[in-house]
This record gives sequence, C-alpha cells and structure tokens, in this order.
Amino acid sequence: MWETTDGRPSGASATAHPDYAGAVQDVAALRAIPETERVDKQQRLVEDKGTAYYFDTTGAGVDDGDLIIKPTDVGNGGRWFKIVEGGVPTPHAVSHKGSGSDEVAAATGSLAGLMPSADKAKLDVIDIVNTVQTTNADQTTIATIPIPDDTVVLIEVRVLGRRTNGVARAAYIRRFAVFREAAGVATLEGAVDTPFSRESEGAWGVVGDVDGGNNARVRVFGAIGHDINWKSFHTVKEVG
Repeated sequence: MWETTDGRPSGASATAHPDYAGAVQDVAALRAIPETERVDKQQRLVEDKGTAYYFDTTGAGVDDGDLIIKPTDVGNGGRWFKIVEGGVPTPHAVSHKGSGSDEVAAATGSLAGLMPSADKAKLDVIDIVNTVQTTNADQTTIATIPIPDDTVVLIEVRVLGRRTNGVARAAYIRRFAVFREAAGVATLEGAVDTPFSRESEGAWGVVGDVDGGNNARVRVFGAIGHDINWKSFHTVKEVG
C-alpha cells in the first residue's frame, strides 16, 4: 500500500517510487525534504520555480538558490539540481536566471549527471552569469551568493558594463573571501582584491561585500543619467 500525503507519495513510498515524489511550493520546502523521503534520481516539481529538480546523492556544489540546492540535513554530499526546459541539461548549458531579467547560460556537465562523482568538484570552475541594468549612481546588486555555514568561500567575479544611451564601457575583475562559522553571518575575510579595472567613465565601479545575513554580494554602480547594461560572471570555490 502506498503512503501518501495530499494524494502524493510520501515517506517510504516516495523513496520507493522516486519519479512520482510530490511537488513542493518553493526552494525552502525542497531543502527541508528529509533524507527518509528522498533517494538518488528522485524528481520533484518546485511550483514557484515552474520546473523540476532531481536529487543526486553524490552531488556537490554551493547552494545558489536556483541551480543547486543543498538539503538542510546533509553535510557535503547530496544536492538537488535544476532540470531545465527540454529535460535533463546538456553538457553545454543549463538555464540560470540572474539578478537581472535575462535567462542566461552557464556551462555545466556535472548538473546533467554526465560526470562521475569524483569530478563533481569541477563545478567550482563554472561561471554563473547574471545581468542587471542601472540608470543612476546607486549601488545595485547583480549577484547574490549564499554562503554555507562552517565554510570559507573564494569568489572571483568578472563584470562588464556598457552604456546604451551614450558611448562608454568598463570591465572589472574582483576577488574576495567570505566565511561563516557556527551559524554566524557571512563575513569578509580581509579586503576585496581589485586586480583589474578598465573604464572610460571613472565614476562607475564594482563592489564585493556581504548583506548582513548569510550571503555575499556583487554590486555595480554607474552614474546619473547613464543607462548601463551590466553582466557578471562569477566562480565560487569553497571548503567546509
């Protein structure tokens, strides 16, 4: 006899029939699914995301709130991975919505289950791509990066900006380290490294910081009256 909740398989039935596990409302609910109700290759619809995720018991990577979701009751092993439109992700690209409005591509074979588990660590060289537009000099978040508890994370970001209502452009590289310890907040480890800045407008810039909670951020700013398209590419490396 199947064990069900609201007409959907749950408990031992959800484990025995992974392809038929019940939908959840949001990413927080996906994280909260206990080990007793998830199994390798299980798929679940996340209604707020409008797509399904599948569970890989050997999966790894930083929980970014979208592509990779880490269950709350695991250490380093086991992740939910987003399934993109058209089915299982290809080796070439997986859909990722950044802080802006565009769907952009971040190459990853691991998310498709196409690499052996020993190669999962290669996720830390994958670019996560985000876009945003600015029209003034206010700092605007282009990327939010969750920092897992009891870890130190190295973030490298490359940012490009181009003015669309005039002629101006910029390119930047920033590196910074962030840590969390004992359920504390995300904290910068020293200063942000600024090895590369090329700009035709000296008033623009890029900032790496933390949000006072559990996240690191990449923020951009332009100038009053400047309509600027920004795109960022960041990688995350972590150890727990």
